[in-house]
Amino acid sequence: MEPAALQLNRLLRSPATALFAASLALAVLPTVVFGPALIDDAYITFRYAENIASGRGFVFNVSDGPILGTSTPLFTLLLAAGRTAGAPLPTLAMALSVLGAALTFFSGILLFRQAGGTRQPVWAGLTWAAVLTTSPHWIFTMISGMETILFVGLGTSALAAAAARRRHTAALLAGLTVLTRYDGWALALIVLAWIVWDSKRQAWLSLVLFAATQIPWVVYALATFGSYVPHSVEAKRVIQPRLFSENLLTQLRFLAGRLEGMPTARFNLYLLVFFLVGIALLAFKRSRILALPLWGLASLLGFSASRILIQSWYLAPELVAFSWVAVWGVWALCGLRNPDCGMRIEEVRSERGTADPPIEHPESGIPNPKSPIRSSQSAFRNPQSAIHWFLPVLVAVVLIAVHLRAVLPHYRRWPLDLIHRERVYLEAAGWIRAHALPGASVLVGEVGAVAWALPECRVIDSSGINSDRVLRARRADRVRIERSGARLRIPDSGTPEWVREVIRAERPDYLVTVDTFLHLDTLRAEDWFKETYAQKVIYRAQVGATETARISIYARERRPISPAL
Repeated sequence: MEPAALQLNRLLRSPATALFAASLALAVLPTVVFGPALIDDAYITFRYAENIASGRGFVFNVSDGPILGTSTPLFTLLLAAGRTAGAPLPTLAMALSVLGAALTFFSGILLFRQAGGTRQPVWAGLTWAAVLTTSPHWIFTMISGMETILFVGLGTSALAAAAARRRHTAALLAGLTVLTRYDGWALALIVLAWIVWDSKRQAWLSLVLFAATQIPWVVYALATFGSYVPHSVEAKRVIQPRLFSENLLTQLRFLAGRLEGMPTARFNLYLLVFFLVGIALLAFKRSRILALPLWGLASLLGFSASRILIQSWYLAPELVAFSWVAVWGVWALCGLRNPDCGMRIEEVRSERGTADPPIEHPESGIPNPKSPIRSSQSAFRNPQSAIHWFLPVLVAVVLIAVHLRAVLPHYRRWPLDLIHRERVYLEAAGWIRAHALPGASVLVGEVGAVAWALPECRVIDSSGINSDRVLRARRADRVRIERSGARLRIPDSGTPEWVREVIRAERPDYLVTVDTFLHLDTLRAEDWFKETYAQKVIYRAQVGATETARISIYARERRPISPAL
């Protein structure tokens, strides 16, 4: 048996280890340059994780009982496990994002190799990873504290495993992807269909392994929450209704680099040509890698049909799939011009089973740099080959330069400008913590940051994501609006009536919100409100270059609230 020290030495010197180290180095760059910029939604998951780690259970408010207000059970449980060990939740969230990014890059580079489209697949994949990691949207999602990047990393790894015919590994990774975010079902169905099509007789074990990842959570969710579907899904449909066409247009604008709140980097339309080339060549090769753009398409159509307002962090699968196919298309297009530096007809035949596969590293499946087929020296046998080999690198450098030109001039104030309101909410929560009694109830406009900062308080979520009573009030209010014939506003703040109903039922000790979220501009002029609540603090939150929002804290004066209001 080989000594452990020798095994470790071989592992550290393997091409796979070197490639993962390069992927990890690229993954950590956004965090090092920009630091964390946690958005409000991330704090919702933090509160669930904190309650689990503290022994209160999988709850948002202990007194309200279990409500599934998060759609990322695996990410929540990982955070809770790390918190139990004493690690701070924001640090854990950032670490999981870095891990997810490293998995995305590593798996994407392996997919370049498995697509068989270039003489230098590792370098081609690295150019794609560099383009992606400098994208404004990728940077923002990386440092937002959300589960998105881990979700994409697991999904891309599942596709890479399936492409390598590691069916059991692919099924397990697909299961973990679903547990990380519910829309992972789009990826899981593609991977499982791929496995069944590839090996009908042996697919049953892979299906069993996938089911083993899902059954425990399904049973727990049904027994604890009474539903497998998160409460947050219905709440978002009630307060943020959208048409299919509106959601589709939002996502197409995103792929064109026109997402509101992001630094301008509108070059993606130019990548469309290379994307179409990549899709055409993958289809011509009948490549298994078509599953990656199929995942992006399924995600795009699924969210369009969800009737939920599209948020930027939903769109990571589309970004990964679009950028991967586009960059691969650049390299493949170069290969059509010159087979010495790109796609070889032998590789096309090999994928169809009519030629011997290229020589690979025996352990990792990564091309051996000494292979005569993959030799880098052959790319420079003549000046034309050298020019064609460097052309894709030049395109990647231009794309990276466009990204950096959009991002770096703003790095001292973006993306921190996007979370200025969250920082003010945390400051407001500090004031309440200093003045409130344990167990005080707080009605908030945006729930995440305040709720996480007030673990001993009962926090009432105005969106209904974590509150069944509020959801019922919002649903009834929407019915009234629809019956009146008025057009819903997006996002829908409803009418003041639902706020009156919630205050009458919940009798919150404090109100903390941007005034427009709880219709305070209207309510504070009403006599009942002035008799019951006193304004204590006013904060100003910068929400745009010239726009500010007023965040107010109101405290109940211990007078009874009239049932009739």
